[in-house]
Amino acid sequence: MGRMGSAILRLASQNKKAFAPTLAIESARHAGVGRNVGEVNPELIGLSRMILKTADHADWKGLDVLIDFTAPSATVEHAKLCARNGVAMVIGTTGCKKEEIARIRAAAARVPIVMASN
Repeated sequence: MGRMGSAILRLASQNKKAFAPTLAIESARHAGVGRNVGEVNPELIGLSRMILKTADHADWKGLDVLIDFTAPSATVEHAKLCARNGVAMVIGTTGCKKEEIARIRAAAARVPIVMASN
């Protein structure tokens, strides 16, 4: 897991009244896929029941919002999955090209998406 994803999960686990993380997504190439997030990152030991999954193997039911700080190609794929599953999205991914932004905007026609990148 990257720095931002780990930071978001750590902060979320400290303030369960604000929101409760239920899903952590990573690339299929990541060595931690299929393991508890607390095993992958010891700072997240309090989230030991959460299994790191790939987007295509994730359970999207019951999610309110996906917070995405990944690579542009992954963000586009996640936006499509969010649109398909009725999940709002907050995007902090940087480096998206015009065609990727257009695909994210297409998903935003179906679900709320906030994108704030530099």
